[in-house]
Amino acid sequence: MKKRIFSFFLALMSLLLLSSCGTKNVAPPETEDTPSTSTTTAVSVHTPGVAWISGERKNPFSSKIKINQQTLQLVYEGLFEIAPDLSASHMLCENYSAEGNVWTIRLKKNVRFHNGETVSAEDAVYSIRFAKSFGGYWSSLLENVASVEAVDEFTLTVHTYSVDAGLPSKLITPIVPVGDGDGDFPSGTGPFRFVTKDNTQMLGAFDDYHGGESEKIKRLTVVEIADNDAYMRAVESHQITVAVSDTTSAGSIYFSGIFDRHSNPSPIIHCMGINSACGFLSNAGVRTIIDSALPRSEIAEDAFEGDLSATGAPEQSASFSEKSAAEIKFALSELGYRDNNGDGAIDYYGSYSQVTLELIVNRDNMKKRDACQMIVNRFAECGITVNITLYSDKKFQNALNSGSYDLCYLETELTADLDFSTLLSCGKLGFSAPYAYQTELAKDAWKAAFEDRNDARKALITAYRTELPFFTLGFETSTALVTRGAYSNVETTWNDPFYNITHWDVLEGRR
Repeated sequence: MKKRIFSFFLALMSLLLLSSCGTKNVAPPETEDTPSTSTTTAVSVHTPGVAWISGERKNPFSSKIKINQQTLQLVYEGLFEIAPDLSASHMLCENYSAEGNVWTIRLKKNVRFHNGETVSAEDAVYSIRFAKSFGGYWSSLLENVASVEAVDEFTLTVHTYSVDAGLPSKLITPIVPVGDGDGDFPSGTGPFRFVTKDNTQMLGAFDDYHGGESEKIKRLTVVEIADNDAYMRAVESHQITVAVSDTTSAGSIYFSGIFDRHSNPSPIIHCMGINSACGFLSNAGVRTIIDSALPRSEIAEDAFEGDLSATGAPEQSASFSEKSAAEIKFALSELGYRDNNGDGAIDYYGSYSQVTLELIVNRDNMKKRDACQMIVNRFAECGITVNITLYSDKKFQNALNSGSYDLCYLETELTADLDFSTLLSCGKLGFSAPYAYQTELAKDAWKAAFEDRNDARKALITAYRTELPFFTLGFETSTALVTRGAYSNVETTWNDPFYNITHWDVLEGRR
């Protein structure tokens, strides 16, 4: 049987730093099905299973491992959720209104936590404040939130520092009862809750789920995984019936089996950062020419084996052109960059020194390294010399911060509304993009556009294409792997392989 490579995304997402305050341990409720910290992995072949990487507390704020975060989405929900098309849809939010930087959010009134308490505005306010103060991913997601206050039992207001019409895509932080943010097994509102049954930790269907109780899936076994080999065995033996592949990560494992593949667009962008101090690339005309030399199709199809969707702008499926080497050389010669000494290499304007660029990339990711080599080969055809420097994570970041590069291969997760603000300045990524005044203005106008938002986005992309402060290569495609014959009517999103699980149909005998 043909083997495929799927990544076991155990690397920390550089998210969610642990709180410096003491851990709060919430006593599990005294019920027949009591939440437990048991690591039992025994599972019936007829019981669908979900993965949990050992060593983490079952807390939606402190979890750092992506697989665990995905499993926790069965238990916890936010005011909004991200739909398969990356739009923000209502979850615990009934409706909202916005005026400038003030948002008024009204909660659904029929929502209960797993402990039986009704979800209130105070719970939402507490959860958002806790997430913002927690650090890492949640703090970054909520960085534009200035304050949040409860108005009445089911209404809250959110004030932002600057106007952001895309705020709902950031309000996806888990909502838990007041005071439970740093506890073990805090109550959630999701379709499943942690229980133990016959000494096995499971997720049991929540009878009072506001989205309607799942009539198809009554329980899911939590399969504790220690390492890659254990994960592979659990997937191949169908203990774990839903997994997420990520062939773009540094680590990969081999496993075989027959799966139904469910692919979705993601907001994880791959691009080439540009150092504004590089004289050759400081010219917008040169950047436009270089952009058309990038082998996007080859990178997407060969380096990433189809798990990267090539695009010419920070927009899903944006068009792009790939010109021939002869066209590239001619276009550069029109700007004064040509072969001045007959050695086949493009020289700097009025000089016999050939154009040479340094491209830095993380050495741990073979697919990125392959992509960079494709860029080097393509640029060589065009007469431009590019040297690759491989760095560890730490040295890569140091090089970005110090500006010791001309081009850098970047991979970063944008918010679901594809806000690429972090790619326009040093910011968190630490690289220096070329002058992008019009792009910045268009970005601010788009973020402030509550009406005609699509038109504002088009204007933003037009400004980006004019100035090209960075080169877009593509967006990752997220693929959920589902054991064939286990479920039907499956729907997934880029970060939630269990999306809309209460509507999945289950093969008889797997309930």
